[in-house]
Amino acid sequence: MHALTLAFLLTAAPAAAAPAPASTAPAAAAPHRGPISWVADDYPAALAAARQADKPLVIDLWAPWCHSCRSMQHTVLAGEGMVTAAPRFVWLAMNTDTPAATVTTSKYPQSAWPTFLVVDPFTETVQARHVGTASPAQFRAFLDEGERAFVDARGKAGALGPKDPRRHMRAGDQAAMAGDHAGAAKAYADALKVAPAKWPGRAAARVSLAGELAASDKAGDCVDLGLKTKVAAAEGPSAADFIAITTGCAEKLPDADPRKAKLRTAGAAALTAITADAKAPLSPDDRADALSMLRQLQDTLGDPAAARKTAETARALLDAAVEKADSPAHAATFNMARVDVYTYLGQGEALVAPLQANVDALPTEYDPPYRLAQLLMKLGRPDDARKAAEAALARVQGPRTARALKLLIDVHTARKDTAAVAEIQAKLTAFEQANPPKK
Repeated sequence: MHALTLAFLLTAAPAAAAPAPASTAPAAAAPHRGPISWVADDYPAALAAARQADKPLVIDLWAPWCHSCRSMQHTVLAGEGMVTAAPRFVWLAMNTDTPAATVTTSKYPQSAWPTFLVVDPFTETVQARHVGTASPAQFRAFLDEGERAFVDARGKAGALGPKDPRRHMRAGDQAAMAGDHAGAAKAYADALKVAPAKWPGRAAARVSLAGELAASDKAGDCVDLGLKTKVAAAEGPSAADFIAITTGCAEKLPDADPRKAKLRTAGAAALTAITADAKAPLSPDDRADALSMLRQLQDTLGDPAAARKTAETARALLDAAVEKADSPAHAATFNMARVDVYTYLGQGEALVAPLQANVDALPTEYDPPYRLAQLLMKLGRPDDARKAAEAALARVQGPRTARALKLLIDVHTARKDTAAVAEIQAKLTAFEQANPPKK
């Protein structure tokens, strides 16, 4: 989700490296649970099952390091709201860090994590796309639209007219998947132009439009959209994501551009209202992201007292979420945010033992030791960070291998072990040469 710090933008991984395992460590099992029966990491099998059942295919493109992915899996996707939706689709959970994901991610490239798709299994075309987290109602609306598009594509329903925003949203989703950011932005803008005032897809369409403007390097247009749009707490993750994208665009403007400061102020005000609304449809992870972004804006706007108060609120929220988590995998959702807020507050030492316990409870997971190593480095303890960083590297797969190697380089640099730095740097160079950036 970029220099932005909210929801799916916060967790976006670099698109640089194709999945390639760094070790023989077993891949972490998908933490999906609840009423949905998932096909795991097998696109051909899921496609065949969807064709046989004559049902659309839902794809969850996720990764073990993606806290927003974990949040969706443990809240929305595991919730009671999926009971009626589950039998209407075939469901594929694709861990994009695994070698098995290569064919899927090549066919359906993503810009951020998580990305959810509804696909017509007969044509393998995207019928609906949702990037980032969603409230239960928003996710059900996404599924409903994907199912309607699947029916329409099969000729079982009348064609959508030019005044129907769904027609333009479908065009936008397909253009975005094809990398046509300008075309996607136009289609999303057209959807908003023709949509009725109370169209339930308006918030998601605005997020999609802002994201495509950002991807098209049209920062000014993105900022103008942010300035003219009033988001509501009831829009939940979509409201927060919209603020994240548009304020991120503002950071690309020259400091002399008055829109930059204006949007920062407006974004902080909107996030203050959203995070203060207990009824806003935000998961604990979503709310923590919104608080993190608010804190950063408050610091940027020169209000450190407000920023610290926001950080304390976020710490309490995250601690409560970990206490209520129903498994170590669920608790791992909050590791990254806790490292950030605890170190911001100067309380990082208090988090070392809880993170170590999470590492021990998840012996095949890459992300917990990676976060522990990050924390120990922030605390100036590179000798202690070494073990955690090496554990992360031993467990990692796919594109995140580069990050694990870079972290270990930082560890050995801090330890002043030049021989180890050279050794790990050689491994990083070899990995990057074997996995060149995708164009």
